[in-house]
Amino acid sequence: MKSRTPVSGESSIIASQFTSLKPLNVRQGDSSTYNQNTITLHWQAPSDTGCVPVASYIIEAKINGVFTVVGGPFTGLFGTADLSS
Repeated sequence: MKSRTPVSGESSIIASQFTSLKPLNVRQGDSSTYNQNTITLHWQAPSDTGCVPVASYIIEAKINGVFTVVGGPFTGLFGTADLSS
């Protein structure tokens, strides 16, 4: 079964103010990891952090034209965001 993403329109799932610190290969979990109100994302750590370890990640969504934190902080390589608000 092909999964449908509950996230649509213009959005930035995961962002960093520093381009080199953006996580790599961001992908949605399989269809069992989300519903209309949540989504689970997986990613890889950035290959170059400029000798500064990444402390945590957040998930943002563009809601009513404003980027809003919907999940995190996460210290691992996956996280689940609440899209119900």
